[in-house]
Amino acid sequence: MRITKFLFVGSVLLALGCRSAVAPQAMTITGAVHYADGTPVAKASVSIRGQAQTLSDDEGRYTIRLVVVPGTVEIRATDENRGGARAGTNYGTAQVEVHGGYLRQDIVLDVFQPI
Repeated sequence: MRITKFLFVGSVLLALGCRSAVAPQAMTITGAVHYADGTPVAKASVSIRGQAQTLSDDEGRYTIRLVVVPGTVEIRATDENRGGARAGTNYGTAQVEVHGGYLRQDIVLDVFQPI
């Protein structure tokens, strides 16, 4: 009898759209991208591999929204420079703990990779 009730309740919940007893949490990460000298980086690509990507605005600010998979993720920002004597990519990374809610994380582009 208990198994029948359990299966009935589970079927009803599934039919109503309940997939899990625990809903995934959302998280918002905001911050600014800048060079080591403090200059903001407009249109930098900011990403969390396999989860989210965005571009920074004209003042270097970015916002990423993602569904939380608890643990540590790497935020990577890049600014590609294709001309002049320093053709290559400037980038920086930050390791952050994801847990849901809100987090502010600035990123400094402190590595240059020539092409």
